[in-house]
Amino acid sequence: MRVSVRKISEATGFSPATVSNALNRKKGVNKETAEKILRAASEMGYRMDEKIRKIRFVIFRKNGLIIDDSPFHPAVIEGVERQAKAMGLETVFNHVDVHDLEYGSQIQEILSDTESAVVLLGTEMLEEDFKEFQSAENRIVLLDGWSDQYFFDSVLISNTDSAAKAVEYLIQKGHSKIGYLRG
Repeated sequence: MRVSVRKISEATGFSPATVSNALNRKKGVNKETAEKILRAASEMGYRMDEKIRKIRFVIFRKNGLIIDDSPFHPAVIEGVERQAKAMGLETVFNHVDVHDLEYGSQIQEILSDTESAVVLLGTEMLEEDFKEFQSAENRIVLLDGWSDQYFFDSVLISNTDSAAKAVEYLIQKGHSKIGYLRG
């Protein structure tokens, strides 16, 4: 089973942010604290010496609504690709669809590739979809998705805050009949 930052945090009593900073040898972590975290991580089987050679950008599809006409997804994809290139890493794009007959083998290939880190676009993922990703042998960062049951490092998009700001703006401009259309 994969050892996560959260598991190391729970075992050591340090916050996930402190654990992450210590594992990545960032400044700002007391030397004794870093040593305790690194020792615990090693004892728990955390793999610190793996060399990442590529970034796999995985687009998870369940109902086909993920890539739309908004500029958001292409901008994120371009940003990941640009940063990977700057770091000397190859970028591999994978589209996985739960309705595809090859879905299981695609997921197995992605999750067993220890030379890659995965950026998983989880916009369409539901709680039950995260289970198979929890056993990954590589590192995963979940983008635009969240699981209450399984732990992943996550980058969330604040749709609620953005919608609230848009409504506030419309009210300030004098609008009183505000609706939402989805299509």
